[in-house]
Amino acid sequence: MAQSLDYFLPSVQTQDTRKRLAIYEEIADYLRDDSSNIALDDVDKLVDGLASWVTSSNYKVRDSAQELLLKLMVPASSPQYIFEKIMPAFQHKLWRVREQLCNCLVKMLSIHGSKGLLLSKFLPILIKLLEDQSIPVREAAVDAIVEIYKHAGERVRQDLARKDVNPSKYDYPLEKRHCNI
Repeated sequence: MAQSLDYFLPSVQTQDTRKRLAIYEEIADYLRDDSSNIALDDVDKLVDGLASWVTSSNYKVRDSAQELLLKLMVPASSPQYIFEKIMPAFQHKLWRVREQLCNCLVKMLSIHGSKGLLLSKFLPILIKLLEDQSIPVREAAVDAIVEIYKHAGERVRQDLARKDVNPSKYDYPLEKRHCNI
């Protein structure tokens, strides 16, 4: 068994899908163990390695990366830091990657809340995704905006209006979903 998360660094850098899925299981088991040392000397390398998984064409690898990054957000690093590392994937050519990142943002906010996050950094990206060619990406972007709205309130609507986003793209979803809060 590994002594620390540093043990997994070389394996996280691999491009082999099978190896990624195998190391995912090992890291997940390690993180589940209460006696495991979550301290990490080189958080950057581990997060960078997992960030490259986020753009994988294999959905199992993407799911694994998302799960591990969500688990590492508080004990080993901060949600803002980790999410900034994976933000470039919002422009990925695969629509499923963009959709999954929106869903990851929603999960991150529901698990960790907005404390310590600069939510305004996410809005420009999500606004751009409202124009995405893929319907699931647009819907996931709306879900992410709604989740941000739950945490930041009317400032979100004001930011959207300031950025000249057509109100029809967000008013109805915000009103409809906000009623369910």
